[in-house]
Amino acid sequence: MITNPDTAAVYTWQRLGSGGSWTDSTTGNSATDTLYSSGIYRVQVDKNTCISVSDSIKYVKPVTTSIGTDSNLVRYYPNPVTTTLTIDSLHQSAGWLTLEIINASNGTRTSMISIENQLQVTVDVASLPVGIYLAVLRRKTGDPVIIKFLKL
Repeated sequence: MITNPDTAAVYTWQRLGSGGSWTDSTTGNSATDTLYSSGIYRVQVDKNTCISVSDSIKYVKPVTTSIGTDSNLVRYYPNPVTTTLTIDSLHQSAGWLTLEIINASNGTRTSMISIENQLQVTVDVASLPVGIYLAVLRRKTGDPVIIKFLKL
């Protein structure tokens, strides 16, 4: 996102190609762009005859992982995670009760969250040390679902 955008300027969002050349992604008066794939991006601003190019940034698209089948499908992202883990597609018919975060290397239980009647849960993991964790989703009946994620 561009701070202090100028509505009279034309913004051309560009992505660095594999050959080292910049390819236009979108052009218009929008100071924002939706990035659909990982890559290196920059924005070129053109106002009257003055052209300026931003520094480039590396964007890594979050990975969404799905586990389960049919009505018990659960999606979680991003993985790896730095601040917030999102778990969604929680169907109420699955009877979800709790979510517990466990450090996979030492078995330490870090938190227990009620997820009853929720369709989506966001878990703040910013304060967790770097490592591999398990998110254990328990329900009224049936086996728990275990999600393995990497905290950076």
